[in-house]
Amino acid sequence: MKFSSHASRLALRLCVVACGTCFALPGVTPETLFAAPSYRYRMTVTVETPEGARSGSSVVEVREERPPGLARELRGMLSVSGEAVAVDLGRRGQLFVLLKDGSRRASFSSQAGMIILAIFPDTVQDSSAERFQRYRRDPLQARLTAEQLPAMVRFRDPLDPSTVEPVSAHDLEATFGRGVRLRNVVVETTRAPVTREIGQHLQWLALARERQDLLLKGRFWDYRDEGYKRSQRLSPRDFSAGS
Repeated sequence: MKFSSHASRLALRLCVVACGTCFALPGVTPETLFAAPSYRYRMTVTVETPEGARSGSSVVEVREERPPGLARELRGMLSVSGEAVAVDLGRRGQLFVLLKDGSRRASFSSQAGMIILAIFPDTVQDSSAERFQRYRRDPLQARLTAEQLPAMVRFRDPLDPSTVEPVSAHDLEATFGRGVRLRNVVVETTRAPVTREIGQHLQWLALARERQDLLLKGRFWDYRDEGYKRSQRLSPRDFSAGS
């Protein structure tokens, strides 16, 4: 079946008018119309020390990559853009709260791409698009429980990633000294820009990704190493992800 040139021009004109109508709606731009669904959240970590409370925060964006033709009710692949939270404890060093899951509950994930969904679960009726719209629209906030916390680490020398050590959120004194304890970790949805500051603390993140992996003993960790534990296996993406 062939269309006349008149019909083709009419179809094109209707398409342009429809797109123009969409862009005229409040908050609708070419970027929002065609962009992958996304939302952002801020994690704020507060630590009590003998010198006073210290805190740090980071804004992370979660995007859902949906291949063409994927049914509305099905979920796409999640991607994360953002950084770990860095809390400067002065002479005691720095605490890093990672994008990595560290929760103690089997039914809960504190991994960056899943933590908001775990804290504020969708209903059975919610489609993927509705869920992301809710996280973008509603001002949601929660304080994490002791069982919901992400993984935490510190570096004996921030310039040397091989000096990384796991930190117990339930016993910060063992790592940072007497009187240091975790006050709270608060997660809230936001529209603030994604944080890009951790490179100021960890300069080795500017190295090639393969070099970072080797220095962290991430996916190249020798399984014969007595200190190997899968739960402690680190990746540079636990500190900084996306672009």
